[in-house]
Amino acid sequence: WSMFTDVVVTSTGVVYASLSTGGYESGFFRSTDGVNWTDITPPTLTSFERVVLALAPSDENILYAMVKNHNGTGLVGLYKYSHSEPPGAGAWEDRSAQVALLPGLSGEVDWVPDTQSNYNMSLAVSPASPDLVYFGCRLLWRSLDGFATDNYTDLIGGRISVGHHEDQHDLLFQPGSSTIAYSATDGGVYKIPNINSPTAVEEWVSLNNGYDTSQFYRIAIDEDLPGSQVIVGGTQDNGSWFTMWADGEIDWVKHVGGDGGHSAVVDAGGASGDYLYAYQLGRIYRRTVDHTTGEWFAWSRMDPAGVTDYLFINPFLMDPVDNHVIYQASGNGLWRNDDYTGIPDGNGAPTAINWVQVTTQPSGENISALGMSRTGDRILYYGTEAGSVFRLDQANTAPMGSVAQQLDMGPDFIVGAF
Repeated sequence: WSMFTDVVVTSTGVVYASLSTGGYESGFFRSTDGVNWTDITPPTLTSFERVVLALAPSDENILYAMVKNHNGTGLVGLYKYSHSEPPGAGAWEDRSAQVALLPGLSGEVDWVPDTQSNYNMSLAVSPASPDLVYFGCRLLWRSLDGFATDNYTDLIGGRISVGHHEDQHDLLFQPGSSTIAYSATDGGVYKIPNINSPTAVEEWVSLNNGYDTSQFYRIAIDEDLPGSQVIVGGTQDNGSWFTMWADGEIDWVKHVGGDGGHSAVVDAGGASGDYLYAYQLGRIYRRTVDHTTGEWFAWSRMDPAGVTDYLFINPFLMDPVDNHVIYQASGNGLWRNDDYTGIPDGNGAPTAINWVQVTTQPSGENISALGMSRTGDRILYYGTEAGSVFRLDQANTAPMGSVAQQLDMGPDFIVGAF
C-alpha cells in the first residue's frame, strides 16, 4: 500500500505510476504491459509524499512529476523525465530550484507554492509543446521552458484572478485545442479561451451555471423567531452565506470568504441584525446585516487574543439564553465572551475585550463539539477530538479556572471518537 499514488497512461498503453514513500513500496515505475515494471525513480529523490504526474501529449516520452515534501523539506519539487531505450535508461532533470522562485501574489520571488499539505496540486503539459507546462497550487503558473529557468514564467490564475477560484486540482485541454482549457477547483469548473494569452489571468470564466459545489459544514437559523426564512451557513473554501427569501431561485448573499464553518443568528427579526461566522482556524466575525437587501454594513473580528491552538473548522457556540454571550473552543480549554457587543466596529484583530478563559480542560485535546441547555443550571457539554466529554455547570457565569466534570461514557463508547 501507499498513502499517495498517481497513474498516467500514454496513447500506446505505456503506464507510469508513482507511490509515496513510507508504504510497502515506493518510487516511480514504468510498464509497457501493466504487469512487468521498471523502477525509474529519480536518483536524487529519496523521500516524498503526494506526486502528480503529467505526460506531454506531443511527445509521450516526456513526463513531468510534481512532488510534495520533496526530500523531506516540506517544499514542492518538480522533475522532468525523458524516456529512452532500453527501459530504465531515461534521464531525470530536477527543476525544483526554479519552482522555489515562482512569483507570488505581488510578483515577489522566493514565494513557496502552497499545496496546503497534499491537498491542492495540479500539473498539465500543453498539447502543442512539451516545454509549455502549467503548475497549480493555490495559484496557477505557466512556463514556456518547462520550468528549466525562471525567465519564462507567468502567473495566470488561482487566487490572484478575480474570475478564477484558488485551490487548483486539475487542468484539462479541450480535445483538439492547445489554447482552450478547463480548470477544476474548490469553487467548481472554470474555462479560459486562450490559456497562453499574455492576459490569461483576466480571462477565466466560471461555468458553474447551476452546478453547485457548496459543501456546508454547518448552518444556523434564528431559533427564537418561528417562521423566519433566514438561514446562514459556512461552506468548505467557498465562504459563509446568508439567505432570507422563501424563493429558492434568489441568490444567497456572501458575508465572509475563505473556509466557512460554524455560524449563529443573533436576531433576524428587526430592520437589521447581527450574524456571527467562524472562519478557518478559530477566527470569528460579526456581520451586521440590512434585512432589506441581505447585505452587511458593519463588522468586527471577535476571537480571543493570544489563542492559536484551533482546529481548522473550529466550533463556537452562542448562548441559547443570552445571545450576547459566546463560547469559543480551543486546544487549551474553553473561552467565554460575556458580551460580544462590547467589541467595536471595524476591529480587525483578535481581542481581549470581554473574554475569559473559563477552563483549561482538557490539556492537549482540541474541543471539537459544544452543546448547551436552555434552562436549569445552564449546563454546557463539550467533547474533544480524542473522544473525551466534559460537563460545565453554570457555564454562563463560571469564573476563570473552573474545573469541568469529565463524564464516564461507559464501556460501549467508542474509544477515540471525534
